[in-house]
Amino acid sequence: MNNFLSRLGRNSLELISPIVVLLIWQFLAKTDIIDQRFWPAPTDILQQLWDGIFHGDLMHDTLLTTGRLAIGLAIGGVLGLVAGIGMGLWRPVRLALRPLIAMTYPIPKIAILPLFLVLFGIGETSKWALVAVGVFYMVAINTLAGINTIDSVLDETATVYRVSWWRRVRTVTLPGALPLIITGLELGIGVGFLLVVAAEFVSAQSGLGYSIWQAWQTFNVPLMYAALAVVAIYGIAIQMFSRWLNGRLVSWRGQSD
Repeated sequence: MNNFLSRLGRNSLELISPIVVLLIWQFLAKTDIIDQRFWPAPTDILQQLWDGIFHGDLMHDTLLTTGRLAIGLAIGGVLGLVAGIGMGLWRPVRLALRPLIAMTYPIPKIAILPLFLVLFGIGETSKWALVAVGVFYMVAINTLAGINTIDSVLDETATVYRVSWWRRVRTVTLPGALPLIITGLELGIGVGFLLVVAAEFVSAQSGLGYSIWQAWQTFNVPLMYAALAVVAIYGIAIQMFSRWLNGRLVSWRGQSD
């Protein structure tokens, strides 16, 4: 009962804080304390969001962006997981890949968009590749870190009991690294979403990034905020998905706030 009340209190606080901010914003806008040309009231943004989804192109743009993100996430996530596990388990792979990752990771990923446009054109492939690159680093680095944080006692115990290599990977390595793998996936989704929206600013005729850019060019501020609201909803959904995944896959660690 106490745990239920505690969780209810935390969930209430998570809901109250954004509601309070929106109420203050609404009050400031409707009393003309802030300029509604640049800070439209949340109710106006909500109306624009409704119209954009059910009577405009916002739903179509959201689905296109989601598809681009999903494909890039699948490519970069799988490659990052393979690279991270390879570096964590085999020293030659670690010696070969870690310097390359260390050299290329600091490069702003959006800075290589022009290169991808040259290589893959302005179609979908360049956007998939850009997202995949951003996701790859997050997943690979966190997977390696997760393997490195596994208690050596577990490996020693597996050695004593002569556990086979594959069973050791399946029962010790992957479960031990899973929390950081999930963290890498969550970070990768966030980075990938940032990259795909940025790519849509300059090399797309559809998508959330294109919608935001067009709204800015036509000074349709409510539409711009509506598209940004979709991005914010994505952020909440990513966090909820990460919590759910942690609860299902690594419930033995317990839940944090």
